[in-house]
Amino acid sequence: MDPGPEETGSEIGPWSRRRQVVAAILWSSFLAACAGSVLLFGLLDPLDVFAISTPALPVSRMTGYAIGFFFLWLVAALAAWLARTLLARPRP
Repeated sequence: MDPGPEETGSEIGPWSRRRQVVAAILWSSFLAACAGSVLLFGLLDPLDVFAISTPALPVSRMTGYAIGFFFLWLVAALAAWLARTLLARPRP
């Protein structure tokens, strides 16, 4: 029989509003970065992009995918945070 949360002492309380907002921003921006990576790297090869950069950077294809994904995730997170900030209601 599986012990309940009362017996193990691992009860997790509800998330605070701030934690919910941060989780929503990070999760939605992660999904946007996934979709953006599929579209971006379906059209471009990271090695071709790094080959035309100045100075030419010696990186592997996987490094290029990782850099591109994290860049897209950062841009999407900033956009989600900005949208949340602009749509936030002022406190009474």
